[in-house]
Amino acid sequence: MPTLSKVPPILSKEQKDFMTWFEALDDDQQKQVFSGLISSVSRKPEVISSIARGIAPFDKRDFMAALPKKLAMHILSYCDARSLCCSALVSKQWKSLADDDSLWHRMCSQHINKKCKRCGWGLPLEAETEMNFEDLENGEEVPIVQSNGCGNGDSNSHPADSKKRLFGGEMAGCFNNASTESDSERQTKRLKRDRSWKEVYAERMIVEKNWRKGQFRAAKLSAHTDSVLCLEFVRTRIVSAGLDKTIRVWDANTRECIKTMEVENTAKCLQFDKKKVIAGCVDGGIRILCLCTGACVRKIDAHRGQVNTLQFDDLNLVSGGSDSIVQVWSFVTGRCTQLKGHTDAVTCVRLHSGKVLSGSEDRTLKLWDLQTMICQTTFTGHKDTITCAQLSHNIVVSGSLDNTIKIWDTKTGECLNTLFSHTIGVNCLQFDSLRIVSGSEDGTIKVWDRQTGHCMYTLQGHDQSVNTLQFNDSMIVSGSDDNNIKIFDFSAEPLRISGF
Repeated sequence: MPTLSKVPPILSKEQKDFMTWFEALDDDQQKQVFSGLISSVSRKPEVISSIARGIAPFDKRDFMAALPKKLAMHILSYCDARSLCCSALVSKQWKSLADDDSLWHRMCSQHINKKCKRCGWGLPLEAETEMNFEDLENGEEVPIVQSNGCGNGDSNSHPADSKKRLFGGEMAGCFNNASTESDSERQTKRLKRDRSWKEVYAERMIVEKNWRKGQFRAAKLSAHTDSVLCLEFVRTRIVSAGLDKTIRVWDANTRECIKTMEVENTAKCLQFDKKKVIAGCVDGGIRILCLCTGACVRKIDAHRGQVNTLQFDDLNLVSGGSDSIVQVWSFVTGRCTQLKGHTDAVTCVRLHSGKVLSGSEDRTLKLWDLQTMICQTTFTGHKDTITCAQLSHNIVVSGSLDNTIKIWDTKTGECLNTLFSHTIGVNCLQFDSLRIVSGSEDGTIKVWDRQTGHCMYTLQGHDQSVNTLQFNDSMIVSGSDDNNIKIFDFSAEPLRISGF
């Protein structure tokens, strides 16, 4: 209702006097007089509407503005992302509260890299800060030390001093990747941004929606002159090896090959960091190459028969070969320990938290303890060769030529779920907290919901068998017998949906 200072000029002196008199009344008196006025007012709709509009603002109160900020923030902490965004549109005061960084940090912690129990949504964790490739770009070389390697890798056939020389001396720096940071410190650094947490959440939400709908930009690299056998990529770098006896380094952003390394024998598996590439070859040797120069720094005679798989971390290099043996090489002592238990070729090995997971053509998976070098668990259930596997905390995911993917509990050895959708053998897979991505001999790539085991969609990208793939928060990179590398980028504005 208008106060005396806002009385319309058309009112007479008597009416203004009435307004002055009315304002002087106490609350109870004003209520009685106003009730009498309302009962005698015109019933015309336009009059009723005008009165209602005048009264409405006095019947509302911004309770959020009236509350202490801490209490208002506590109330908003129960809102989902959509409700917070709507709240920010109410007023400047509400926007200031709803856009508070602490609320969106909480929202990110509830959803990023895991599924929220309340809403069922999970958002991909942005990949680690780009690996520092300054050495490669500036031409800094890794020192090369001449050595005869370590023979067949039998820990009983080489004196300790020889083993220490394997990774010691000048080469020790090449393997010194250990970090003194805790896992929590690294996780915090990965998420630190100059942007607000609301912006981080919004960007992650777009990426996750693209993953869910199978929306992506696709790119093809004419990678090798023969089959692409293996690859690894870390943010802006892809390193691939082909049947053409080359190892190539690619810029994932420009899609250009920035280095080609010639190897005397075909590399079947590899891993790289900012200084070196370690490749396992069909002649049974493991070769260490300088990422800067491409020179072979060291050759290790590792297996009798081809090296099918390898992986290294800060402390150890683990390899598996067609001789059915898993070799564990210590970067600290130089010693090599053999893990024997498989009865056929070892096809995959994975390191995680002091454990080694190995898969074999004997259709079993074995989990080894690196302290005792003893097999803790054997997983049985696949009906054909196990081609790929990954270990993370208490979960193992494996793929096989029996066309299935199995999820295992590492504590009990129990198969928790079997995923059926591939119509031909599974060659490669990877999983994170939200999804599983697998590649098959029929040239298809399937994306699965890790929690439910549901196949979300199939990517038709290759003409022949998919031999290798890796993915991160926003990209899948795959290599095939069609000689090509395909990149499926879920972070960009999508051009294709579930195919090319």
